[in-house]
Amino acid sequence: MRLRHRFWILTIFTLLSAHAHASPVPARPGDDAEWWNPQWRYRYPVRVAASRSTPRPTVAWTRFFIPAQGRHPKGADIRVIDAQGNTPKMKLMYFEPALYAIVAFEIRPGDSNYWIYLGNPKPGKPPAKWEPKAGVFLETRRLERVRKANNWKDFTQTLAATKISCGASFRSRVYDGYNPFGKPDLFASIYTAWLNIPASRSYTFCTVSADASFLRIDGKEVCKWPGRHNAGGRIKKSRTGTVRLSKGLHRLEYYHVDFGGPQTAVAGWLPSSAKEFQIISSRHFAPILPASALPLQERNAPLTADFQYGQTDWIYAAGHFYTLYAFADVSARPTDAEITKRAWTFEDGSTVENGSTVEGRDVTMRCVEVAN
Repeated sequence: MRLRHRFWILTIFTLLSAHAHASPVPARPGDDAEWWNPQWRYRYPVRVAASRSTPRPTVAWTRFFIPAQGRHPKGADIRVIDAQGNTPKMKLMYFEPALYAIVAFEIRPGDSNYWIYLGNPKPGKPPAKWEPKAGVFLETRRLERVRKANNWKDFTQTLAATKISCGASFRSRVYDGYNPFGKPDLFASIYTAWLNIPASRSYTFCTVSADASFLRIDGKEVCKWPGRHNAGGRIKKSRTGTVRLSKGLHRLEYYHVDFGGPQTAVAGWLPSSAKEFQIISSRHFAPILPASALPLQERNAPLTADFQYGQTDWIYAAGHFYTLYAFADVSARPTDAEITKRAWTFEDGSTVENGSTVEGRDVTMRCVEVAN
């Protein structure tokens, strides 16, 4: 069976019943009295992870599913709200309704509780534009067919022709040996990162990749390794570049295309005290905190069906990538009620009933069409 990460494809039907005692069902956070704006149908409670970093990061990010009912087609209804009802700065980093959405948002010292509101097809004025200068963000896209990448112009034309998004997430660094969001082979990787330069001086960078790669800083090309090739051999001067950078944050972009075979995508540099190139470690990128989206809530609903999933196993055989996923029911409900029936429906029509956790076997990872 094929898996699409979408509420109407894998649906949880639930029946709710109260316990035997006669006390009324208490109000829950989804009631109107505590709702930021009743024009928004859904919300996720969000909890920001703790951090011991000094200074504490000021940006967090989270990933969440998009309910099919009442959504805005481009995600313009998504809002981040803090515990005081204010709207912190935010950016919708990724929005694919058949997969998920990712937002980055500004956090205040001492605040760990936030909300994501969504489900309003007419949300009005969008949030002000804001760039979260933190983290390493990666999106991969499926190539429709083999194309050239012998130079930057070739690559941009190849990228413009991609219509399939495999997925996205924040990573710790530019260092991957596979497509973390879909099938291997024939895909493009787009990294956007914020490099924290410790001192103003000249820095030398390199790229190590299987097939074409390009490393750019502040919009300018620094080094490249175009064409089709493997990742073996020594780092040649033609794959390096030197640029003078001022102390502080700089936007680093790394592009990679894989035409087949083993995958490698690495951004490296030559620290002042080093004799050999090293991978740019996570500590040199501006930190960003992960946040967890808790079970979905629907306004004035006694129960909102929701689930989480995770990959538990995988195998690559005969040119195909097979995965095993576990799905867990995390539906929000009043504290003195229980779910008496669950029904899981997969895309191929198969169903599983009365399980709070189910597994999907031989799932073929499926990408979704996007508009450039």
